[in-house]
Amino acid sequence: MKNKYQRLNKEDRKKARDRFYRTPFGKELKPRLQRILIIGILLLIYASYLLIDAIFKKSIWGALAATAIYLFALFFLIGRHKIIVRDVNDFLIKRK
Repeated sequence: MKNKYQRLNKEDRKKARDRFYRTPFGKELKPRLQRILIIGILLLIYASYLLIDAIFKKSIWGALAATAIYLFALFFLIGRHKIIVRDVNDFLIKRK
């Protein structure tokens, strides 16, 4: 039963996340996850700006910096998703 959350349909996943966010641990975790989401989106926007700027200036270093920031943004967003899946899955397994 390690992947109970992944087997749910979209509506049931949303309901499970909502029930998880009503728990004390979920209430504490939700602002952190929102902060990670905002940081990831801002990093994607900034990396896009750097990449466009590097293309116009024909700068290899700017393109490399933009690529590194894209990787960090993806790391933040993928990590956030994995944390949500792990914690909600544990919540579903413990509360049948």
